[in-house]
Amino acid sequence: MQKQINLVTQDGDLATKHAMIILNHNFELVNFNSAAQDMFDLEKETTSSLLERFQKIFGIVSLEVLCQEDLYLENTDVPGSLWTNTCWTYERDGAVFHSVVFKEITEIVKQTNISHAYEQEKRYRFLFDNIPVPLWEEDFSAFLAYLEQLRAEGHADLETYFRNNPDETAKFLELVKILDVNLVCLEKNGVTKKEDLTRTLADSFMTQSREMILEEIISLIQGNTKFDGETSRVTLDGKRMDMRVQLRIPDEYKDTWERVLVSTQDITRSKQTEIRLREAVAQNKQLMKAITSIFIQIDAKRKIVHWNQKASDVLGVKTEDVVHNTIENCSFDWDQKRILDGLQQCEIFQTQVRLDDVYFRRKSGGDGYLGITLNPIMDDQDKSYMGCLLLGADITDRKLMETQLLQAQKLESIGQLAAGIAHEINTPTQYIGDNIRFLKESYADLYQAYQAVLALTQEAETAQVLPVALENLNAVLNDVDMDYLMEEIPLAVQQSLEGIERVSTIVRAMKEFSHPGSSEKTPTDINHAIENTLTVARNEWKYIAEVERDYAENLPLVPCLPGEFNQVILNLITNAAHAISKALSDEPGELGRIHIKTRKVNDMVEIQISDTGTGIPEKLRNKVFDPFFTTKEVGRGTGQGLTIAYNVIVEKHGGTLTFETEVGKGTTFFIQLPLQVQA
Repeated sequence: MQKQINLVTQDGDLATKHAMIILNHNFELVNFNSAAQDMFDLEKETTSSLLERFQKIFGIVSLEVLCQEDLYLENTDVPGSLWTNTCWTYERDGAVFHSVVFKEITEIVKQTNISHAYEQEKRYRFLFDNIPVPLWEEDFSAFLAYLEQLRAEGHADLETYFRNNPDETAKFLELVKILDVNLVCLEKNGVTKKEDLTRTLADSFMTQSREMILEEIISLIQGNTKFDGETSRVTLDGKRMDMRVQLRIPDEYKDTWERVLVSTQDITRSKQTEIRLREAVAQNKQLMKAITSIFIQIDAKRKIVHWNQKASDVLGVKTEDVVHNTIENCSFDWDQKRILDGLQQCEIFQTQVRLDDVYFRRKSGGDGYLGITLNPIMDDQDKSYMGCLLLGADITDRKLMETQLLQAQKLESIGQLAAGIAHEINTPTQYIGDNIRFLKESYADLYQAYQAVLALTQEAETAQVLPVALENLNAVLNDVDMDYLMEEIPLAVQQSLEGIERVSTIVRAMKEFSHPGSSEKTPTDINHAIENTLTVARNEWKYIAEVERDYAENLPLVPCLPGEFNQVILNLITNAAHAISKALSDEPGELGRIHIKTRKVNDMVEIQISDTGTGIPEKLRNKVFDPFFTTKEVGRGTGQGLTIAYNVIVEKHGGTLTFETEVGKGTTFFIQLPLQVQA
């Protein structure tokens, strides 16, 4: 602070009891009083060294700063001695001078600090006692001394020492003293007087978790002045508490640990809630794992909240790729419109929505179907819509099984009908055959009678006996044309026998084909089974194609399910006939070709069925074995034939079913069946 005044002198000295110096406008020393001389050890002839002297005593860099502001100066010659300066600027005879007075304030500051410290302590104690958080003042100095003792005994790595000797944590509890506690602390620990707790930690609690104490000790050894941990304690009144413990060593005590401020928080309820929450989460996870259905949780904004493993397995999308995304933005291939429509219905009507036969693309690339149920999630309080749970399952195989069951029932009905017809046909054909054989045998007798009549006629003509009778006999014989009958009756009999044999062959084939068979594999003559199927299916191909047979001789019997194998051959022959029919649609009267070949290949028997049909386009080849896939017009194919064939050959017989095709040339299917029954 600067002031304009006139300097007053008295008894030849500068008028003040405090040290004073006078500087000119260049901040050069021009005068000083006796107090300044005594204080700064100045002589009249040494005024030019004042700056050097002030630099040593007060650490100032120039005399100018003394004239610009009031400073608090610490005299380095006398540690703890505090000074302040005040400057007045004045003019005399047109010249500017600066009068700087130095005043020692050591005692004033000391008294002020004591008073301030007292007020601060009162304020601190009031806050300490009344703050609504349990607070502890603790003395760790004895434990610090114990650590130094351990180092002196050669335990350089104290962290490893305490980890290897966890029982040493008892020393911490014995040596740490509680200096003070606040009012909340008394209440929480079931006591009424501070004296009940201002003891060692070991005396203040019945038990305490050693794990946190160990981590607290390690933290202190590492030089940390702050620690945050959780522990379990049993208070003097027997109450078990889960607690969060936070400690801090103030800077002024970081070397002595004489005062450490500790706060505690009762987290028993939140810990119990946390445990219950963890248990609930664990149970939910187990429940999610136990759910074998697709489980997807969707919130009100259609964001996916939960996506279980089954959903990933069926739809081929990982959980992390869809959770928190809206269902519209997810990249899995299903009937999106039906799903979104179902979600809208679920939200609007707030009721369960069932979606059957929802199309989706399976991980294998084939077509599949889902059965889905959407269940709304409602807020318990305001009944607002919060989202929905989507439960679903891949029902493709079930639909296939249902179709197969219907097909099997249909085939069973046909088999039963065919067996009945066969029985009805077989009975009359037996006596027709017997009658024809009788006719053949009687023909010889008839012929002999004819010869006798002929002879009698000749004799009668010679003897001229009974001319009228003979005339009538000759007329009858001429009308009957016995020569013609003698020639045609044997041919008619032979043709009838061949026809009857043909009927019997069809009947036998029908009976073998329609027989439900056994659930166990039986040794089967593959050539014979194929021939029976060709006979049954003759009406499918006889007007469309010629069948070429190339059966291997001495083909070993193959263990298989004959009825199901027959169904596979029937499906392939029927498909071949249909493909040829389509290829020859513009060439009526022309016949295609179905070539069937059997052979033994290593330990397998191979059946090849080739046709001269249209072939299979490239884009459809990976779908031919998919359920419900067909290129035939409505009413002619269900899309199950090749699916059933694949299931029978590959799944049930452990064989292979493949094909080669060329558009415009035809297709060849290759069946390979093992000669040994697979486990």
